[in-house]
Amino acid sequence: MEQMKNFETAQNLTAESQTVGTVEQRNEEIIGRVAATKQQGNNSREFYFWINPKARVNPLDLLVVKEDTRRIYAQVLDITSYSDAESFLEVFASTDFGDVNLGESSVERVTYSVAKAQVLGTSDSVRMPVQFNSPVYLADESTIMELLRVGELKDEYRVPVGYIEQSNGVRVPVSMDIRWLTGPDGAHLNVSGKTRLAAKTSYVLFLISAILQRRKDTAVVIFNVKGSDLLQIHEPNRLLSSEENAENGRLLREVWRCMGLEAKPFDREKVFYFLPSRKEDFEKINSDTNNLPTTDDDIMKQPGNYFFYRYTLGDVRGKLRLLLSSQNPNETQMQFIYALDNDPDSYALKRDTFKDLCMALQNHIKNDKKYLDAFPSTIMVVKRYIDSVTMNMTTGVFDYERHSFASVKHRLPSDYIKQSLQAGQTMVVDIACINDYEQQWVFADVLKAVEELMIGGGRERLRKVVIFVDELNKYAPPGSDSPLIRDIIDITARGGSLGVILFGAEQFASRIHPQVYGNCANKAFGLTDATEAGSEPYRAFPREIKDRLSELQRGEMIISFDFFGQPLRIKFPPPACRKQEDVDEDVD
Repeated sequence: MEQMKNFETAQNLTAESQTVGTVEQRNEEIIGRVAATKQQGNNSREFYFWINPKARVNPLDLLVVKEDTRRIYAQVLDITSYSDAESFLEVFASTDFGDVNLGESSVERVTYSVAKAQVLGTSDSVRMPVQFNSPVYLADESTIMELLRVGELKDEYRVPVGYIEQSNGVRVPVSMDIRWLTGPDGAHLNVSGKTRLAAKTSYVLFLISAILQRRKDTAVVIFNVKGSDLLQIHEPNRLLSSEENAENGRLLREVWRCMGLEAKPFDREKVFYFLPSRKEDFEKINSDTNNLPTTDDDIMKQPGNYFFYRYTLGDVRGKLRLLLSSQNPNETQMQFIYALDNDPDSYALKRDTFKDLCMALQNHIKNDKKYLDAFPSTIMVVKRYIDSVTMNMTTGVFDYERHSFASVKHRLPSDYIKQSLQAGQTMVVDIACINDYEQQWVFADVLKAVEELMIGGGRERLRKVVIFVDELNKYAPPGSDSPLIRDIIDITARGGSLGVILFGAEQFASRIHPQVYGNCANKAFGLTDATEAGSEPYRAFPREIKDRLSELQRGEMIISFDFFGQPLRIKFPPPACRKQEDVDEDVD
């Protein structure tokens, strides 16, 4: 796999890398010195330095500048090479007017490289510009740990988020205070980047595994939105289980171990899967079966931790507002829908099935009688909405005629959350093969159930619930004012204090509601094209950081976490659990 190349030498991370505290920079090789000119000075945010011709430096490498006892921490933004030639014509002429076979120019040139660096912090918290001619070093392990505030982290709150790899071979685990990721100090995560190439899901799975290994008070809800991608995460990555990939498996285990983690899939005893049923047969699952324990679509033939879900009228009582919001009802229709949800005389509270409810509404239409202060014309439109979403258009998420199911395999994700969810457990809710409005309903129903649980104080030892959904732009697009988007905004605004944490991912951060995106204290960016990098969510980045976004490799992210204060490039290993790509693709 391509991502293996990004960490295959990471087993060289030493135990010393995980010590804490401020220690002296041990790598004393100066790579350059701070420079300034009349036209180009240095300020408190950026500075320039010339580079030793023998040094090798990459953009986004971390640096330290020494000024007596003071240290300035920085990262390379860009590198430019210069010569003393006045013009390209002069250079062309000095090669005998374009003789490409001429090994050397007829004129000896002075050439040099200058790097632009961004200040990340200082040892004394004073933001004075860097002094002229100060020596510049590539940061070693101890300096990087000092920059990342490792010494301030208590072990109980420390969670790895990746590792940094320098061009001088230094590799250092990156950890943060989990209270800045899952609240209350900061909360929520948004990951953006190109589909597949950015490995967004892989990074979130890595973070979730790290959280579950480090914290015993957290449960996780994962939405599977692509094929059968996440429908067997209790099984190991093929790199860990295949003899053909024994060496890659060893490297995978080692890089996880060097971050203080065990490369293992999600706990088989604590993972539960919820799959939608087919419209024509509720015991047949409407899921991609390629990555299931058995490829049979009969839910009874799947293991005991696999369930099917199917909603009846009783399951949506009081929530018709959410269910019918996909039909874009007008204000008058919404008033009637609200009455159906809340009025004691509502048929929605007294009938057993959607079919019975619609028949009762049809009687008022037929007899031209008002009902709950709504005219027959309004009743007719709302009835048509109910018929459409629960009978005509549904893939099987809703049952028009039944009011209950005798099968032991029937379980709604929201019911499980309210009744059974425990700390350490992971729920995977499959929504890959159902309609968009059904996806929105299931997501909203789960979000509501988690919120209600945590507002009530959670459950014994359960203090946090992390909800991960890819394609967040479907549920929180800019300009939307649906009931669902209002719930998502509310969760991102106050979920950190409640313990309801949203991990969202999408291809384009610019297609997320600005309030939802702005409320996320932690943002990660994978491979991103230049057009997207020029949009509003990236406005605070220096131009050079934006340029780097289009150069990231699989297994690399630029993270902008409030805990660190500045964007950093990190690497991360493939997930230790099985994904669909492990089945579909050969491993190099």
